[in-house]
Amino acid sequence: MKRGRGSGIHVRLFSLFVLALAGFALPAGASVHDEWQGKRVLSVQGGGWCAQFHATEGAVSVAFDQETVRLVPFDAEGNQPGATATCSAVEREGQKAEVNATFPCGAAVLQATFAFTQDGTVEIRPGDNVKGIRIQGDIRYGVLPGIFLEDVVYDPAEYPGLSEVCVPSENLILGLLQGGNGILACTWPEGNQKVRLLLGKDGPEGRAVDNVEITLDSKSAFLTILNAPGIWHREELLPTYLENDVEVKWKRPFTARWKTELLENDVRTAFVFGERKDTGWRPFLGFYTHPVWFDGEKTMMHLAKKIPPEGHAFIYPLEGHERTPLEFVKRTPVAGVFAKRRERESYPKGPRNAPDVGFTHCWGTAIIKRTIYQYGIQKREQEFLVKHIDYCLDYVASIQMRNGQFYTFIEKMRPMLEAWMQKEQNNRQVLEFLKKMKEHLRITEEGYQARVERDGRKTPAEHIAYADKLGERLKSLIREEGTGFYPEYMYILGEFNALSAGSDEGIPAGFGAAVRKWFQVAGHDCADNAGALPYAEAIRKAIWEKLKCRSWETTGL
Repeated sequence: MKRGRGSGIHVRLFSLFVLALAGFALPAGASVHDEWQGKRVLSVQGGGWCAQFHATEGAVSVAFDQETVRLVPFDAEGNQPGATATCSAVEREGQKAEVNATFPCGAAVLQATFAFTQDGTVEIRPGDNVKGIRIQGDIRYGVLPGIFLEDVVYDPAEYPGLSEVCVPSENLILGLLQGGNGILACTWPEGNQKVRLLLGKDGPEGRAVDNVEITLDSKSAFLTILNAPGIWHREELLPTYLENDVEVKWKRPFTARWKTELLENDVRTAFVFGERKDTGWRPFLGFYTHPVWFDGEKTMMHLAKKIPPEGHAFIYPLEGHERTPLEFVKRTPVAGVFAKRRERESYPKGPRNAPDVGFTHCWGTAIIKRTIYQYGIQKREQEFLVKHIDYCLDYVASIQMRNGQFYTFIEKMRPMLEAWMQKEQNNRQVLEFLKKMKEHLRITEEGYQARVERDGRKTPAEHIAYADKLGERLKSLIREEGTGFYPEYMYILGEFNALSAGSDEGIPAGFGAAVRKWFQVAGHDCADNAGALPYAEAIRKAIWEKLKCRSWETTGL
């Protein structure tokens, strides 16, 4: 199987050709320069990019300013061509150009169509005998985006004994290009695609990724290069960063939503950069200084014992600018896949379907205490208070039913893991992976049970029944005038707070931290274990689908 980068001479000449074009005004759409019959070269140009087909290359070279990648088809045996046999182009309405090409590969001929849009999006449409595509370039790190959870960064230096890294197929892969000025982004529709990173030898900046290989499942893939000076950055987190406002020696090249990941409660956690220094509040952390923000042109960090300076942090854009991964995805037919994933599930409704009268917890119940119960006028306000109690009970039920769904997830995962382990009992490497996944399930369940149990009640259903009992007691008490039952009013409302607001923070935050870490480990630990890949994908998908309520269990992305 050939895995080389091909002719470096053609790539360098092609990059110089693109730089020469930079001084000329390019047409609004993708335009074709067909010299195939003479010079055996065909090029397609757009705004700031150029693609070239050359008879002596079994690949398509695409350059975005100074960033160049080669697109190499391969067959079912993994063989790739060394030349291009035929090449013909169709220009469509000045905005999109399609090029049909064939590539001799042993006794077979590979056929593929490459479609180019003016913005630099390339569609690879596999045809006869094409099993997949290899994307070759100066790729320093591979990134599996966790949208909208944490990413997995694959550093070739972490795999000294491997020639390839297996990556879960989740419709998007990123490659951080050498030098920090480009990000390869490739997306594809739902299917049975497979992704590998084929690793190279050590270079000036360390070991790199030679190829991003995607088995296409007979479906198109879409790619581009997101390029700008300093579009990504790797920051070493030094001990001197602790409890200090530190200016990072890197500036964002454009305004967008920029993200990084830092250690919080032993879990790599995603943070979006703010536009000013600010404080926040999170379960288990309490009040804290938001660790990353922009101060005008400056990039700032404030790390603390709660979010310590350990290891390193990658910074790159997420969305909000045309040169960000999610905005690229929106320009492709795959947009609907990610739009669906971004949908949030609402909390379950309470059994009474009580109207929202407000004042449900914390400051709300504090106001009710101070304005009604403290002055003993509850009988006069009895009609409103009955509605308020019903709404509080529905609020408790909604939170507790959502917490019950966490246990439903745990109960769903347990037999799945057991069945997989039984199936793989003779495959030691895969079995070890599944045992580790089962350990993460155990940690998740123990943490959940510890946080759910309260005053001898062990399930959300018991909490709902307890709240209902308190609600009936409170409804009987508000028929009485005066302040004689004021301490009991306070107790019941305090219990409502604990069973709603309190349970809406600690329980999902603990569950979320456990499964987000599990999500990351599943994506990382299948890197050297191809047999574990389908199980990693299934686990990550199940976690993704569970974390759809916008609450403390998510990272807020």
